[in-house]
Amino acid sequence: MRNASKLRGLSNFIFLLLLFVLSFLHLLFAFRTNLYFSVDDFRVLEYFKDHGVLKMIIDFLLHGDMFGYRKFIGYIFFGTLFEIFKVNPAPYIILMFLIHTLNLFFLFFILKRISSNDFVAFFLSVLFNRLYLFYFSNIHEISAALFCLISIFLFLKYPKNILFSLIFYVLALFSKELSYSLPFAILAISYIKGINVKKSFPFFIVLFLYALYQSYFLFVVKSLSFVKSYGVTFDFANLVSAISFYVGWPLIFFLCFLPILFKDLKPVLFLLIFAMTIFPVMFFGARRELYYLYIPSIYLSIYISLFMRKIDFKTILVCLVLLFLFGGRSVFPKIAWHVFPSWQKVSIENVVKRVEGSLVDMPSTRVIDLSDLNLERDARLMLAHNVLDLFINESFSGKYTFMYNSEEKSVLALMK
Repeated sequence: MRNASKLRGLSNFIFLLLLFVLSFLHLLFAFRTNLYFSVDDFRVLEYFKDHGVLKMIIDFLLHGDMFGYRKFIGYIFFGTLFEIFKVNPAPYIILMFLIHTLNLFFLFFILKRISSNDFVAFFLSVLFNRLYLFYFSNIHEISAALFCLISIFLFLKYPKNILFSLIFYVLALFSKELSYSLPFAILAISYIKGINVKKSFPFFIVLFLYALYQSYFLFVVKSLSFVKSYGVTFDFANLVSAISFYVGWPLIFFLCFLPILFKDLKPVLFLLIFAMTIFPVMFFGARRELYYLYIPSIYLSIYISLFMRKIDFKTILVCLVLLFLFGGRSVFPKIAWHVFPSWQKVSIENVVKRVEGSLVDMPSTRVIDLSDLNLERDARLMLAHNVLDLFINESFSGKYTFMYNSEEKSVLALMK
């Protein structure tokens, strides 16, 4: 028994070490490709430039965030890093890596407990690793996934004491709305693992209260003001296009074939939960983002693991087909053999150099011309959201206030 326990411990260590290495390769890629602030990050920076984390929690709970949603946990991470490190990208990159790695570890232990198969748990965790999120504003997805995974893990380990599992579900809800489907996963786990299904009822009560909270602002206060890219359309062609983008028909057919191949219908519950979780974003008319797959893929991994409880010919065949359907080599992290420039970052740096250089040469300068610079998307967003001063040397940002004129492509520098 003692030797068997040591072997299990060694097996866990090896698989977790391999998962850490695979996740670390993403971290290395991020640094070698000069990952930087991008797109929505500038809107978040604009908020935290003038507001603290505590003020943010109250604002976003009562009035919604800058995109119209009532989530705040991810912003706590972002805002705390901003207060300590300002716009140094390294801490943000490292935080994304650490949370994602924890997600891999918790997913591995959950799948291992459900399938009783170390290799299957490792293999499916490797497939999940391909969804690594680099974009700093995806802190919402990865933190929500972490809280969902911890909630499931605690429920499996301590089914008689669900308090902490419930607490992490609440944290997940206020990290990302797609976490709403977790009670259905808890119910399915209870049914499949022979746990009293009544243990899942408190999760549905929390979901009901959360739905009331969201409905109050949606139908009574009517204070939600979503940005255009989140516009909803119920066009059938759009739905078909979204299904093709997020899942793909070959994978759908294969996933539906698994219950027939293994002659087991119980796991289908998790396929339905996967579909339920991804379903709301299918109706975004002008928004297709792969990061929406991050949370639903937890349930897809559980679904597949329930068929693969032992290593045999069918399990090996399924692994090979999944490896092919998920992209073969693209399942594994990209390797940046050399340091690559980020043209978005270079464009931002060019703006900063122009402004700082102009103020050094002529401190009384009021208008700084940028018309000859190639302003990439992120440079334009930095200027539009009035956060140029965050990237400027403090010797200048402490003396000047900057305003951007998009029509003339110029920056107005005013002495404070």
